[in-house]
Amino acid sequence: MAAVLSGCSLFTLGAEPNKDDTCYLFDYEQSALSRFRDSNRLDTSDIDDLSGKVIRNIRYMRVGVFDETNPDENNSLYRFLNRLHINTKEYVVSSQILFAAGDTLDPDVVHETERLLRSRDYFAGAFIVPEKICQDTVDLVVVTRDSWSLEIEGSFSHSGGDSSTGIGISDDNILGTGTSFSIGYEQDEERKGVRYSLSTDHLLDSRWATRIAYADNSDGENVIFELQRPFYSRHIPWSAGGHYQDVTEAEIIRSNDEEINEYQHQNINQEIFYGHSLSITPTATQRLIGGYTVEEDTFYANENTTDLGVPDSRRMSYPWLEYQYLEDKYAVFRNLNQIQRTEDVPLGITFGFRVGYGEADLSNHGDAVRYIGQYQHIYSVDDKHLLAVQLGVDGRDHLDSDGADSAIWSSQVSYNLMQNYKNRWYGSISYDVGQDLLQHEELTVGGIVGMRGYPTSFQRGKKRFISTIERRYYSDWHWFNLVRVGAVAFIEAGKAWDGPGAQDNPMLADAGIGLRFSSSKVRVGSVVHVDIATPLIENDGIDDYQLLIKAKQQF
Repeated sequence: MAAVLSGCSLFTLGAEPNKDDTCYLFDYEQSALSRFRDSNRLDTSDIDDLSGKVIRNIRYMRVGVFDETNPDENNSLYRFLNRLHINTKEYVVSSQILFAAGDTLDPDVVHETERLLRSRDYFAGAFIVPEKICQDTVDLVVVTRDSWSLEIEGSFSHSGGDSSTGIGISDDNILGTGTSFSIGYEQDEERKGVRYSLSTDHLLDSRWATRIAYADNSDGENVIFELQRPFYSRHIPWSAGGHYQDVTEAEIIRSNDEEINEYQHQNINQEIFYGHSLSITPTATQRLIGGYTVEEDTFYANENTTDLGVPDSRRMSYPWLEYQYLEDKYAVFRNLNQIQRTEDVPLGITFGFRVGYGEADLSNHGDAVRYIGQYQHIYSVDDKHLLAVQLGVDGRDHLDSDGADSAIWSSQVSYNLMQNYKNRWYGSISYDVGQDLLQHEELTVGGIVGMRGYPTSFQRGKKRFISTIERRYYSDWHWFNLVRVGAVAFIEAGKAWDGPGAQDNPMLADAGIGLRFSSSKVRVGSVVHVDIATPLIENDGIDDYQLLIKAKQQF
């Protein structure tokens, strides 16, 4: 059961005949256990084989944070914490289910519901299995395991010579309602300030999601407001919403382990949109989304601005259309980007391209075409090989000028070789190209952005190449039944070049080892990286090693 709900044990019903000889109680605990048996990938045949049966009843089983049937977790402290934690309310779970009693069972819809539930931060795991199987009907049980939602936050990170600290309190599931609130104080090399946020994915028990965030920082105030009804299912015919963002912060420009410039940057982004599904088939979904956006970037000097000055401010308002193509092909793995977690991977093609045209104010470059695109294709072979190809573009093209068309084209190929559920090889190659980039948009290497043996933004330019090979180990260590542990050894090579200076940057290389820590009881996504890396090339004038401590979304 650990593979699905991180250690949750459920009572066993047993596969015994019911009084009605045509109905059987299903051993759904063993079904969950067998889903990852002898494989890196989830086996969902228990649901797939029931296609076409009528769903007679749906039962909800909401499991606490700590499993009291597990001797390692059945102690006074964990029992107290279970009683202190309020499990997610049944109505919060039921309002997100994409099927209902009386529907004909469609395995794709059931699996999509599982993916939707697992995407919520307040669940450590979720799955749906049959409970009673009859000749023409089936009863289902929706099992969710809560993650610990109330956190006293204390954070520290160190990357490329820069340190940051923070303290705060957050609750991702206030009183079991799925509503999130946080307040905290953060300080790093660039700024310090107090932040507040409030969000929910189901406003007033609806499909509308909202987020409100405010931060009062030493370098400016930040305000974010979002309200949208997303495409929460690929079968949903429409989506709508909008957002407002006003963020001010100091842009610190570094190169060769030195700060070469700094300026203030205020970004205001306003957008409204409406989307409609063009086609929904068993293999793919196509959508068309239209909207109107206002983007404004204002730059001004501060006391640390150097002779490099500040970029020209820019503003653009434009209507746009976006086409999306999503192949309906998913797989569920474990030990991929998380440690001992169930992970949903979109196989096949995911594609989106947005293009708009409008007025470009605050510049002398004329009206512009705005374009944003993403392409991803993930291949899976024999449950042991996972290959991902990703392409992206984000830019603008001014009609009356060739010198202000800021754009970045990005590409990456990554590969996972899954020898078994503990041992992995990971490799990636990325190549990015920029055009007419502002100082803070320039492509960099060093620190957490590739090349971990070098300080943050050690090299910068309009082009960037990074290659990485990692040997990953996902252990069974479960410290105090709270923290999962992994380890990694890595070697990297890359550089950034074609920058403002005339001298071409040399190729860099580094090697290192690291540990990974992930809590099995709190929200999915926070993997703490502790890496030590040493530069192998061009190490004059920098430390013999770099220590990086950072929380990321991936292993």
